[in-house]
Amino acid sequence: MTNLPTRLREWATSFGRRDPEPEPDPQTTQTIEELRRTTAATVVAMDDAIRASARELETARSQVGGHACRRFVATLESARRLADDALARHREAVELAGSGADDTTERIRLSQVIDLARRVDELLDGDAEEFARLRDLRTRAPQLLEALVLRAGEVEHESVAADDELARLRADHPADGLVTVADNPDRARELATAARRLVDEGRAHLADRDDRAAAVVAARGAEAALHHARAEIREVTEARSALATAREDVRAALASIRSDLADARRLEATDATTTAALERAHPVIDSAETTLAEGGDLLGALAELTTAEQAIDDALAEHRDADDQRRRAHTRLERRVRNAEAFVAGVDRRLASSVAGTADNRSAISRAGHLVEEARTHLTDDPEAATLRLDEAMALAQAIQAELDEATREATARYYAEDRHRSGSVAEMTVDALAAGLIGLLSLGWGGSSSGGSSSGASGFGGGGRF
Repeated sequence: MTNLPTRLREWATSFGRRDPEPEPDPQTTQTIEELRRTTAATVVAMDDAIRASARELETARSQVGGHACRRFVATLESARRLADDALARHREAVELAGSGADDTTERIRLSQVIDLARRVDELLDGDAEEFARLRDLRTRAPQLLEALVLRAGEVEHESVAADDELARLRADHPADGLVTVADNPDRARELATAARRLVDEGRAHLADRDDRAAAVVAARGAEAALHHARAEIREVTEARSALATAREDVRAALASIRSDLADARRLEATDATTTAALERAHPVIDSAETTLAEGGDLLGALAELTTAEQAIDDALAEHRDADDQRRRAHTRLERRVRNAEAFVAGVDRRLASSVAGTADNRSAISRAGHLVEEARTHLTDDPEAATLRLDEAMALAQAIQAELDEATREATARYYAEDRHRSGSVAEMTVDALAAGLIGLLSLGWGGSSSGGSSSGASGFGGGGRF
């Protein structure tokens, strides 16, 4: 751990670097005097890094806007809380050193300080790559805006394919069962139009005043709009498999949310947050039951149930005991295994008819399938091992999906190059509608996941999914 102060100072000027190799634990390798010196240096370096990070973040906010930096602000706040804990424990260690008592407790406190500093370091490291990319946006703003124009064209073309898929779905399913996705292609085109307008705004900012901060804000808005547009299209392309299990999924969701209601009664949770969540849930449950009985938009019912249950879960979190939390974590993990099975199977099917279906990719998707199977076997006895296997399986499958998407984009480029006829028109949006629509879009951020994304749980900056 002797290099930690240096590493933290290095982070202060670059917003983080990865630690190349593990360092020896000072708790077991240093004398108490050495440990005191190491801890003191670590505390100073940690505090310097946080202060410097705050200055770097303030500079970034002035360059790219406060909204773009919100997640980094949250990271810094978390780091400060850990640092405050470390400083408090260091004060305890100093008091113990002056008390003349045995150094065992002091050594524990000092080691706790270093462990907390490590966590601060890891937290800041996790944001390093994304923060550097954000700061670089000012330099790359013109190129980014031009790239977004091409991506808007890709989305518009993909929306036409989504229209075709909707037509096939309508041939197999009643119209009221497709309400949730019926307008998705149109919304995707509207979002692509919104993105184009934001690109035009960004270009104007550059041309008029070379205002790169404003251009970056416009570019991030366009990026968010296109990300959301692709999510709209993806809902259509995945609707067939979702519809196949929708009735069963709605029944399961109803059973789960009713369990939450019973939990609220058992726990006598009557606080305002829980009460409000329960009141919102009842009409959602009634509507879902009606849809099951009379037919209708099962996908929409499922989405509403999921949102309502999440609100109740959040409200009840502090009321539930550890055993209950573990039980629910198991249920969520089991659901994640099912989702991973479906995702890997879907990628496997796409491989069969794609130029990306190489031997390496077929081996990788086979490996992903085996990992998901292993995760299922560890659901009860070792949830952490199951989670690790799911993470690895999803990483493999997502990498292959990225190749498949790239192959699709290349095919799209050839399509345009050959100047083939494109059907479908870009829907017009009013300025007011554009402004209203983008308020929610900007929160998606760079490379963010929609609510139905596979890498949930929190995907952290710089990889690893730990943040």
